[in-house]
This record gives sequence, structure tokens and C-alpha cells, in this order.
Amino acid sequence: MENNEVAITVIDKIDGRLQEMIDKISSLATEYGPDVVNLGFDVVRISGAYGIILGAVFLAASVVSYHVAVTFNKSRRDADSWSSAELGCEAGMGLSILSTLAFGVLTPFYLLDMWSWVAIFYPEAYLAHKVLGL
Repeated sequence: MENNEVAITVIDKIDGRLQEMIDKISSLATEYGPDVVNLGFDVVRISGAYGIILGAVFLAASVVSYHVAVTFNKSRRDADSWSSAELGCEAGMGLSILSTLAFGVLTPFYLLDMWSWVAIFYPEAYLAHKVLGL
């Protein structure tokens, strides 16, 4: 019987400590809960803004690359026939055109991503989308 009484005493102590911990956690949750939720929404907004900013950077890079290609094309017209300047302008223009196409293809995927915009303006809906896996 003595072992049973010791076990009951230990279980009662553990139960009392667990109840204290639960009370502390619940008080922290009621105190800091809204701040944590708002922080989560801010993180979702930043995540959505990342995609939009990346799309804007790709758009700017595409425009700059296009202008570089136009500049190389003008320089090529002014260069002597088959000079090293003309070959450099051809290579530069080709690379600029390829980068313009690459950035131009990537830009809509980021700027027109519906969920990035939803994450910025309606983070609750974005979180529901992520949680439900829709």
C-alpha cells in the first residue's frame, strides 16, 4: 500500500505542476495571441510582396536589357565592316536580346501571380488557401 500512496502523491504533484504550466501558457496566449497572429499576417504579406518585387525587378531588367540591345544595334551600324567593334556589338546585342526574352518570359509569372496579390491584401485568405491545400 505504501507504494500506491507514494505514486498517488507523485501524480498529484505532477498534476499540480502541469496545471500551473497550462495556466501560464493560457495567460501568455491571451496576452500575446493577437500580436502573434498579426505577426503571422505580416510575414504572409512580406512573402507576397517578395514575388511582386521580384517580378518588378525582372521587368526593369528586361527594359534595361532591351535598351542595351538597341544601343548595341546603333553602335553596330556606325562600326566599320567586320571590325572587332562590330563583332562585339553583334555579341552584345545577341546576349541583350536573349536576356530581354528571358526576363520578359519570367516577369508575368511573378507579377500576375494571383496568390501573391492575395497574400498582400488578404493574408487571411492566403493562409486558408495554404492550410486547406487548395
